[in-house]
Amino acid sequence: MKDELVKYNLFNIFYDPEEVLNYLKDVCKEEASMSFKDRNEEHEWRKKAKIRFYDFLHEQELLRRRAHKNLRLRTYYESYVIMNRLLNNSHSFSPIVQRRLDKIQKDWSHFTAFQRVDDASATNNAIENYYSASLKGQSKKQLRTDRGINLPHEALIDEAF
Repeated sequence: MKDELVKYNLFNIFYDPEEVLNYLKDVCKEEASMSFKDRNEEHEWRKKAKIRFYDFLHEQELLRRRAHKNLRLRTYYESYVIMNRLLNNSHSFSPIVQRRLDKIQKDWSHFTAFQRVDDASATNNAIENYYSASLKGQSKKQLRTDRGINLPHEALIDEAF
C-alpha cells in the first residue's frame, strides 16, 4: 500500500485527492502496526487491503459523478510547493519514482501550462472526443504521424464528410 501512497503523492502535485491520501495513510499505519505470522498472511492482508482501497476509490468516483464534480485542480503555487517538497525528499523514494520526479521537473512548464491560463482545461479530452466522433479511422491514424499533423485540416475535414 506504500506504493499506492507514493503514486497518489505524485498525483497530489496537480490535483487534490485529500480523502484518498488520508485513507492510504491510515491503511499504511494499520499495516505498520500489524505483525504477520508469515509472508503468506502478509500477502493476503495486502491483497484484501488493495481490494478495499479500489472499492473506496470507486465509491469516491461515484460520489463525484453524482454531484457533477471533478477533483479540485491545484493552483500553480500549490503545485510548485508540493513539487519542491517532493524533490527535497526524493532521496527517500525508489529510483523509479526519482526518475519520474525528474521527468516532471524537466517538463514542468508543459505540465503546468493550463494553470497559467484562465479557464484552460487541464486535459485535451474535448478535442480528442471531437476528432474521434468526426473523423474516419484512417484520418485519425494519420494524426498520429508527423506527416498527418502537417496535412491541411481542410483535407481531414473533407474526408470526414
